[in-house]
Amino acid sequence: MPWEDARIVVAHQRTLRRAVNVCRAHPKVAVLTSPGAGPAELALLLEGVHRTFVVCEELGTDREQVSVLTSDKAADHSWRDPNVVLVIGGATGGVPTAPG
Repeated sequence: MPWEDARIVVAHQRTLRRAVNVCRAHPKVAVLTSPGAGPAELALLLEGVHRTFVVCEELGTDREQVSVLTSDKAADHSWRDPNVVLVIGGATGGVPTAPG
């Protein structure tokens, strides 16, 4: 999946709503999380908005793990730091077509 058109946001407790708004508005978002503003908190604020979460946990350690789940399932899990969430899905304003 190409990521040139993806958005990247940083989520802190103070900026969590901004990160959620970006996830609502764009089909591909990489969210750099922080304690208190992680996958579960993102999922809770996205309630009712379907997205796919790719959660990369414990980055840079021997226990690194990648999980793929829907946003409605992410709120019910305790995620290990540090982590990054790729939020995928949503309207794009139309499906791009190949030139030709």
